[in-house]
Amino acid sequence: MPPRDGTSADDAATERDRQAISALFNTYFFFYDRGDEAGLNLCFTEDAEAQFDIGGPEPVILEGRDAIVRSMAGAAARRLGANHMPSNMRIELDGDRATSDMFAIAHIILGNDQSSRVLVRGLRYLDEIVRTPAGWRISKRIHKALWQYEAPTVRPEVSS
Repeated sequence: MPPRDGTSADDAATERDRQAISALFNTYFFFYDRGDEAGLNLCFTEDAEAQFDIGGPEPVILEGRDAIVRSMAGAAARRLGANHMPSNMRIELDGDRATSDMFAIAHIILGNDQSSRVLVRGLRYLDEIVRTPAGWRISKRIHKALWQYEAPTVRPEVSS
């Protein structure tokens, strides 16, 4: 029996897949900002590949979920805090495979307690995602930095 809103069962399944992939990216950003290796493991296939533009002359290329997660957790440990915010996203589904093109803005606090600065970056993520028995997982990621700037941080005011 088709859904009552006039959409087909295929349309409903496609929408559920899009929502599941969007949830995957929210999970990824949450656990990356927390530096949570166990959580990040939930986001990638075991044989995942990733290319990260971290500001050097060449991108960092990683193969395998363990290498990707270890690198990301290490990066998280070297910063005081971060907040990645996804914005525009396009998801193309093809059965048990999908591709996505997503933009995000990252606020990354670098330095130490006495002297810190915030790095603000515009990012683009190009992903290949696959359906696994455990759900949708990232199998290939290209992370591109589009722009960035730095600003000093300010200490929060405490009002009386």
